[in-house]
Parts: sequence; C-alpha cells; structure tokens
Amino acid sequence: MRIHATEIVAVVAITTGILSVSDAFSFPTTAVDVGDTVFARIRDIDDKVDCLSLIEHVGGFIKSIFSKAHPSIPVLDRTRKLYEKNKWIGMNGPDKVRRAEAEELTKESMMKFRDQGASPSLKHVADFVEKSPGSGFVAAYAERLKLSKREPTATFGRTILEHLPHVWLKKGLSADGVFHELQFEFGRLDFIKLTLLEEFIKLSNAERSGDDTLMKTLLKFYGDYDLHNLLASYVTKSGTKKTANQRLRELRADWAERSITIDDVEMG
Repeated sequence: MRIHATEIVAVVAITTGILSVSDAFSFPTTAVDVGDTVFARIRDIDDKVDCLSLIEHVGGFIKSIFSKAHPSIPVLDRTRKLYEKNKWIGMNGPDKVRRAEAEELTKESMMKFRDQGASPSLKHVADFVEKSPGSGFVAAYAERLKLSKREPTATFGRTILEHLPHVWLKKGLSADGVFHELQFEFGRLDFIKLTLLEEFIKLSNAERSGDDTLMKTLLKFYGDYDLHNLLASYVTKSGTKKTANQRLRELRADWAERSITIDDVEMG
C-alpha cells in the first residue's frame, strides 16, 4: 500500500492542533507547501505554548518521516528558517498576508490533489505509523478521528488517552514504558500535563490497581504537589464525593501497605 508523505504530515499537524480535520483533507502535496502551511498555523495556537519548542518537536517528527521517502527535503531546517525570518516569538497574532498566501496555496494544492484522483487517508496513515516506534499515538488518534469525526482541540490529549495506554499495555509495554512514550511524544507542555496525569490515574485505578509502578513514575516526574492538584481536578470532574485529600490519603495508605514511601517517588 502506497503511503503519501503528506498524509502523514497532515496527521501530525492534526494531532498538534495546527490543522483541523477538514484542512488535512486538503493538505498540500509538496514539502514547500507543507513548510509554509503547517507552520503558518502555529501562530494560532495558545500563546502559552513555546513556539520554537513546538517547531522542534513537530518539525523533527515530520523530518524523520520525510527523510524515509524524500531524503533531500530538510523540513526541520526549513521551519527553523521560517521561524527566524518571521520572528514568531510570542505568537502575538497571525501575519495576515502570509496566512492568506498559505490558505490560497492550500486551496490550489487541494484542487490539484483531487484532479489526480487521490485523497489523503487517515486510516492508511494510521496503518503506517502504527508500525513505527514512538508514533503509536498518531495512529491511534488518526483512527479515533476517522471513527468519531471529531475536531481536535487544545485538549486533544484527552481524546488520545481514552484508549492509547490500553493499546500499549496490551502490547506488553510496562506502565513505566507507557508514561515515557507519552513523555517522548508530548514533552512537558503545560496544557496537557494534567490531562496526562488524570488519565493515568484512571488507568491505574481501573486496570492496574496491583501495580505501583505507574503511580511512582507519575510522582517521580511531577512531584507530590502536582499530584494533589490533579486529584482535586479529578475529584471535581468525576463527581465523586471523596475529596482530593481523602484520595491522596488512600493512595499513601495503599503504598504504605506495600512498603512504598513518598521518598521513593520524589525527584532525586
């Protein structure tokens, strides 16, 4: 099965919230268009997200995929040049001229792509990236979008994590391994940190109650304070009558029974 590199880039862009699903289905077919269109959208993202870090993260992943099919396309280098040229520091607002150019470029490419009788397939992309280490979330999210037809938002992590950890665990990846896979994929972006923690607590409570590795890993990475904040959020959203302090005491009591102390999981 032939996979279009632009389909993969489109899914990467979707999962980072740069492009909507409808945009992805009209994605440009050349690397030059990819650089202009995808990263023109970065400035529309919440200004709390560090733009350069996002370019490094997404650009690096795009580059790794492009290099397999088109070694001559230096996508990451191109995005760095775009960043330096346009001075997108702080993302105070989109450049209307370049935004319009990117939009027009997308429309033109969409027409060419349709005339060729081709159409990006999220399922094909999912099948492809599922086989690549460290990129399972793209496949899972692509499939999720295809089935639910939902638009991604800044809280896309919640949608992904509804099922992705379960997939990895079924494949034999340890709880600690799952967490590090997510850490690798998402980094430490603040806007999904609590989502990650919340979903892992649910996963730990529901399916891995006998395994302390997951909770220890969470605390080691985020610390006790963040866990407490998370529990407060979790209690509110879940509608449970237990308070965050009660839940934290329960967790600590459970750890105590298994000779686990808070010192075991704090940052070294």
